[in-house]
Amino acid sequence: MKAYYPYFIAIGAAFCSWLILMYGIDTNKFVIFYDNKLQLVFFTAFLTVGSFLLAMKAFILVRIKDDIYRHDEYKKRYLYQSNHKYKGNYYKGLIELGNLLAVSVAGSFITAIIQVTIGFSTTYWLKIIAPSLVGGMLVLVLIDWLYVYLNLRDWFKFIESDIAIEFENSGNGSK
Repeated sequence: MKAYYPYFIAIGAAFCSWLILMYGIDTNKFVIFYDNKLQLVFFTAFLTVGSFLLAMKAFILVRIKDDIYRHDEYKKRYLYQSNHKYKGNYYKGLIELGNLLAVSVAGSFITAIIQVTIGFSTTYWLKIIAPSLVGGMLVLVLIDWLYVYLNLRDWFKFIESDIAIEFENSGNGSK
């Protein structure tokens, strides 16, 4: 169930955005503002985000696998959390991150396309689906960045401990 939290949070953000746009603002002013200022900006922004995530997905996953999941400290952490037994889910976090990035890529492209399709609708409740998806996708992309940050934080701890051990073994350690 934990693996689906980011998606539920993003869907909730999109739904809340839709509710706010539907009932909480002046619809005429928003339509003018969205049509003139936001629609094409959202299209290009999410096309760019989707392309960036697509280009970086494989690189991020391979680097994280090689530099974190293959590290002795991660193996120790895994064994501690699984009561010193291999349970077959060693790469579960990496798989979930890969799925999250894949959904984010697809969602970014869909959000971009919806800006220039449904976003041109004259029916207000239908039109606001486009900017509402922006709210949900922004949340999902922020969650992506959080997951990558947490992995990078672990990686930096691992390489810092590796270099400390290397300096201690070479006799140049300051401790």
